[in-house]
This record gives sequence, structure tokens and C-alpha cells, in this order.
Amino acid sequence: MINNREISAIITLIKDLDYEMLDDKEWRDLQSIDPSNDEQLLKIFNQICVSTYDDLDMHSKDLIKSSLSKVLSSSDFDYQIILGQLNMPFEPIENPKYFFALLWLALFKKEF
Repeated sequence: MINNREISAIITLIKDLDYEMLDDKEWRDLQSIDPSNDEQLLKIFNQICVSTYDDLDMHSKDLIKSSLSKVLSSSDFDYQIILGQLNMPFEPIENPKYFFALLWLALFKKEF
């Protein structure tokens, strides 16, 4: 079972992709991203999410890694619990599990 603390940790990691965190130019630039294009997503993850992760303390990094692992290991996790809390410019994400697997790859430089 994924708890609220773990969900919040993942949201913290990707919150910089939310409308509220982007200026108008960033929003427009990200609107051209195809969420089914691995290269485009990895580029955005590397530009935005990896730096956010790198700036966190070790406890927060461990929590995020553990939370992502639980989410990706779950066969029935509803990714809308996370994605529904954000207004991202490149929605809809048709395969959210793959979206988070690519995020894992960007963060840890290995496939989940």
C-alpha cells in the first residue's frame, strides 16, 4: 500500500512540471512535449526533475526512491492519485507507469 507521505514525495519531485511552477514561456515550451516520446521526456526529466532530486537531502532522496519503487512495483496503483494533483502542459499521459519508469531511468541511470 502506497501511503500519502510516499505520494507527496513523488509529487514533490515532479511539482516543477506543474502550471503553478512554470512561467508562460516554460509552459509554452513544454506544451510541445509528446509524453509518449522517450527522448523528449528524458530530456525534460533531466533538465527539471533530476536537479530537484539532486538538491534534496539524503532522507528525502531515500523516501523518493523507495516511493517510486513501490509505485512501479505495484500492479494496481492508480497513477491518477499523483497525476491528478498536477496540471502538466503535456497531458494526457496515456501510459503513466511508463512515464514514471522513465523518471526512474533519468534519476538513477538504470531501468526499473
